[in-house]
Amino acid sequence: MTVNLPMEQKFIDRLTEVIEANFSDGGFGVSELAKEMGISHSSLHRKLKSIAQQSISQFIRETRLKRAMELLQLQAGTVSEIAYGVGFGSTTYFSKCFHDYYGYPPGEVRKRYVSEPDADEDPFPNENSENQIRSIAVLPFDNYTGDESQAFLVFGMHDALISELGQLGGIRVISKTSTLCYSGSGKTIREIASELNVDAIIEASVLGADDSIRVQLKLIKAFPEEQQIWAQTFEVDMSNILKLYSQVIKNIANEIQVKLSPEQQSQLADSREVNPESYKAYLRGKYHLYQLTPEGVKKGMEYLHEAVRIDPAEPFAYAGLALGYLDLAHGPLGPHD
Repeated sequence: MTVNLPMEQKFIDRLTEVIEANFSDGGFGVSELAKEMGISHSSLHRKLKSIAQQSISQFIRETRLKRAMELLQLQAGTVSEIAYGVGFGSTTYFSKCFHDYYGYPPGEVRKRYVSEPDADEDPFPNENSENQIRSIAVLPFDNYTGDESQAFLVFGMHDALISELGQLGGIRVISKTSTLCYSGSGKTIREIASELNVDAIIEASVLGADDSIRVQLKLIKAFPEEQQIWAQTFEVDMSNILKLYSQVIKNIANEIQVKLSPEQQSQLADSREVNPESYKAYLRGKYHLYQLTPEGVKKGMEYLHEAVRIDPAEPFAYAGLALGYLDLAHGPLGPHD
């Protein structure tokens, strides 16, 4: 079972609610959202970046685009009317953002999603007309270790893989927050892919987490028919967990035909070892920071200081501490969280 963090999802839900309530205000932006949330601009930026790997402006734009997609599917107006209705000040800019996010112009939504399918036509749309994988969602990892105390590790590996995939370029990777709600949802791969507008899904199960990590990953293409195109089980010592991530990224890039740059190849080949105990303390620290509560921040900072004490040269631990100190500087979330 993968642990979902309700405070994290609650924070994102509140952000979305505020943005949607201000769609009619084309001038509603970063400063206005921070004010509505009752926290500073910098604190909002830090929290959103740590949760969803997005800037505030990216999150606002994505929320508007998702609502626009819903309205276009419902034929609730012309492209221009919907663009202005969700807060875009220019139809041209809206069309560009829509194409960048979904891979096709807003004018094609009716043809792809609204038209009645022929008897032999697949009812699930494939957003990639060239039948290649250009967008991926990584579902929350399943914890099959038999030890619920390893939830921090399972959560951390899910977060790390999304972050690493996001560096590839050439594909769109759905944020962690958008995938958390699918933990134990019972929905099919194609249903999830259709809702997230992605071509493929990655499923993962952590099978062992003692001195070594054993994890099974599957890459599943959703359209036109569900097809598993890659699966592999990895087992490495905890000290080599970064090498595990690198190997997974190289394998996925090969399967979806994304060409790695020489710099990327070099970085993946040079993955360093970590101190197992320091890295575990770092993951525990981030796990508690993600809960976005004063108690979580306090406990998270304790673990991160422990990570530094164990290995003073560990950069991840210092990065985690920087996030924690921002939490302490700005205080707990306001009454809207």
